Amino acid sequence: MQIYILKPPNFGAMEEKSRFFSQTPAWLVTKHGKYETIASALNGVHGLEIKLAPEIDTDVLGTFSGEIERLDSPLETARKKALLAAQRLDAQLVLASEGSFGPHPSAFFLPADMELLILVDVKRQLEWTAEVVSTKTNFDRVRVRTVRELLDFARRVMFPSHALIVHNGDGQGGIVKGITEESKLLDCFRLAAAANGNGVDVETDMRAHFNPSRMSVISEAAHKLAQKLSISCSVCECPGFAPVKHHSGLPCSWCGTPTRLPFLSTWACQLCSYHEDRPFGETEKADPGQCDVCNP
Repeated sequence: MQIYILKPPNFGAMEEKSRFFSQTPAWLVTKHGKYETIASALNGVHGLEIKLAPEIDTDVLGTFSGEIERLDSPLETARKKALLAAQRLDAQLVLASEGSFGPHPSAFFLPADMELLILVDVKRQLEWTAEVVSTKTNFDRVRVRTVRELLDFARRVMFPSHALIVHNGDGQGGIVKGITEESKLLDCFRLAAAANGNGVDVETDMRAHFNPSRMSVISEAAHKLAQKLSISCSVCECPGFAPVKHHSGLPCSWCGTPTRLPFLSTWACQLCSYHEDRPFGETEKADPGQCDVCNP
């Protein structure tokens, strides 16, 4: 195992151990009720104190229902949200999240919810991220022409615990969000159907405060970020000491030839640049079936 130190850290700039974030609160920017879920996972980690930022119109960066197209990647959008809050509040620590919905990256026939969280330390120019991809989502959209089709769809996507959106399907308005009552759903459907004989578009409302399934995935991402932050650099105590690169070469259990399977991981600190190689996992030998010599 090899250990490297690229440059000496600035110990004078380091906070007390385990209190890296104790000097200032971390402001969470959200319009959709994510505070309790995220704060419960992150409060206290290295002294973090999560506070809810005054409402900032993050819809300018894109909406799930399509009125405003999101132009950037989820990561860049979350980063812009955080930096928007930093600018408005003159804050050092800012926190934001962003979700995306579509086919699962490996099981394309399944819908997936990708939730990303980012914590930005503006002063020290550091950021930490966590991402969860989950099939625990009701994400869907259909065009319906009858009340029966509408109610069948509603039951399938867990209405009324999960809200729906109804609009006339022509892209010219008439959109109603946050529908959680059957009577209102039927009224909106009839009005939209009268305005458009080609059917009515109905979709799941993916805003977190109207979608418990999504909120649970956000909780997973928040706990994942908390776990990531809990691992500190052994030199400077900066949170988020993590693998940044994997190296192949796990030896075959029969012949000892290095295989293409991961053998070592390089862990690195983004503050002081200390890094070290650690075993990739607990397995010390590769199955011969993965060896190019034993199984050409």
